Amino acid sequence: MKKTALIKARAVAALTGLVSVADDSGLEVDALSKAPGVYSARYSDDWQSQPGESRDARNIRKLLHETANVPADKRGCRFVSCMAAVRPDGKEMVVRGTWEGQLLESRRGDNGFGYDPLFFDKLIGKTAAELTKDEKNSRSHRGNALRALLARWTEFMQ
Repeated sequence: MKKTALIKARAVAALTGLVSVADDSGLEVDALSKAPGVYSARYSDDWQSQPGESRDARNIRKLLHETANVPADKRGCRFVSCMAAVRPDGKEMVVRGTWEGQLLESRRGDNGFGYDPLFFDKLIGKTAAELTKDEKNSRSHRGNALRALLARWTEFMQ
């Protein structure tokens, strides 16, 4: 994810001559050796879609299939976001934000997108899809990465 975030940020900084910020995010599932990881958005591209099925729904279907025999105590997972900032002079900064959770065996909640209905935050007792936008932003991997980026921003810009 770090590599992809840097590629994106470098390209935009080179094209615009401006400071650029980009991220790459994904879900890491412990029982799948941290897959789907950087391939989270395209995880099920090798699977046939069912009629009317979205890519998110197909990704969830594949993930549930791949983890069907994984016991509850082995379903640890995390959302990860790597955020890169690149200046036109080549100075770079990369930060990482995580959000620890547990992969559920079935969907819960209607908010969010992607893997949110399967991602259970044990500390608050809800899936990411059950959270309001403000609740999710206060806990999420992207929010954590952005807060880390902002904490180092002044130094980065000097």
